[in-house]
Amino acid sequence: ICSYSAGIINSYVWNRKWTFRVKHKADGKEIVRFLIINLAASGITFLLLYAFQKGGCSLLVSKLAATIGGMMMNFIGNRIWVFGDSLKNIQDQE
Repeated sequence: ICSYSAGIINSYVWNRKWTFRVKHKADGKEIVRFLIINLAASGITFLLLYAFQKGGCSLLVSKLAATIGGMMMNFIGNRIWVFGDSLKNIQDQE
């Protein structure tokens, strides 16, 4: 729990500062959305891992496919739902 929590905090800070370059102060709504996306991405990763394993794929292929699927869901969710308004503001300024 401690390691996973530290990873999520680290992910939030770096996504906010570096990946999506958000300038405004963080608010509770943004943090809750970030947590929801991370939980959903974890769920998708586990479901994909289970599905690929049941489908007869090797453990390595299953882990790779599940990881890629979870990462894609996480990135798209963060870009559109969590930090989307901030990205619109950056594009408007350019």
